[in-house]
Amino acid sequence: MPQLELRNIVKIYPFINPKKYFFNRKKAEKVLEEQRRMPYLSNEGVIAVQQYSLTVEEGEFVVLYGPSGCGKSTVLRMIAGLTDVTDGELLIDGEDMEGVLPEERDVAMVFQEYSLYPHFTVAQNIAFPLRNLHLPREELDRKVELMLRLLELTGVKDEKPATLSGGEMQRTAIGRALIRRPKIFLMDEPFSNLDTPLRRKLRVLMKKIHQEIGTTFIYVTHDMYEAMSLATKLVLMKDGMIVQEGSPGDIYSHPENITSGTMIGAPAMNIFRDAVLLRDEDGCVLRVLGKEFPCRKKIEKKCGPVILGLRPVHFEMFREPGADSGEMILCTVLRREDAGTEVHFVLEPVEGESCEIRTAIRSEDPAAGVHEGQEVWIRPRTEEAFLFDTETEMRLQ
Repeated sequence: MPQLELRNIVKIYPFINPKKYFFNRKKAEKVLEEQRRMPYLSNEGVIAVQQYSLTVEEGEFVVLYGPSGCGKSTVLRMIAGLTDVTDGELLIDGEDMEGVLPEERDVAMVFQEYSLYPHFTVAQNIAFPLRNLHLPREELDRKVELMLRLLELTGVKDEKPATLSGGEMQRTAIGRALIRRPKIFLMDEPFSNLDTPLRRKLRVLMKKIHQEIGTTFIYVTHDMYEAMSLATKLVLMKDGMIVQEGSPGDIYSHPENITSGTMIGAPAMNIFRDAVLLRDEDGCVLRVLGKEFPCRKKIEKKCGPVILGLRPVHFEMFREPGADSGEMILCTVLRREDAGTEVHFVLEPVEGESCEIRTAIRSEDPAAGVHEGQEVWIRPRTEEAFLFDTETEMRLQ
């Protein structure tokens, strides 16, 4: 039995009623105006989550990833019981959670803000959820000490929050939530207030904690690198709906549609909406940017317009055209960005329709030394291309 099931969940936030805000009516009217401009509305209000079905197995590390406002935090709050479900079923261990209070769900949640008790030490903050369980002193101390070691907080266990760094405060908040070993541990962008190096360190620590304690984690983020590095199951969201779910590697290699293809990967996937699929005696041919390239893919679709997706790493770059220049595109370098082991470029074809092409090559590649304003030749590796239907934008193969 799955540990958590969300079946056709819908969440609608009612429109604000300005008449109830006598002293702030203008502000309330402005909020109402903004609500009515939202893309998904019903007679009752703004649809924040719709057609949402998700199954979470015990021990998974599930990451909800998507842009701000896509419904990630709303889903988390419904699981925790902090927000009511408008329609659909939410089950934990097979039990419907309708009417079940948050404290009765055996779910713990950590927010962006730390919300620590300022007059308690680190150890006392972590121990707080166990104080009403009347545990023997030795057992309580053992559990707290174990959590301090796990979160690398032993050196500051007697410090109070005012003297801690942001990372130490967040780890203390995590320890306070985890010490009672909840069935499901929810995290709502817990590292968003921290700097990049610290976030990277804490991501490694979270993976270690998940492996050691085995609790089910559901984590919300709008950071792609965070989502890819943490998830055993990645759930892409947009407009309150699930776009695609699966392992990070599977979604990257097999996007089901254009939305999921462009959400994962940096720089983002190149989308060419005017590509044409042709056939010759050798198989499929793709016409794009005024050139024809062998496709080398088994595609059942008949000849005609397609949408072509190519990741930046699926381009070869050359400083000279070489003997096979017929399969190359001459471009001007618009922007160049060093990214450690890779160099990222934004190019513009010299001939044909104006567009921007994002490429990424290894820093030791001979073509990596070109700069803005110079010309390069590129060749797409179309055997690695993604083809999408022009109407549904779903992947064709």
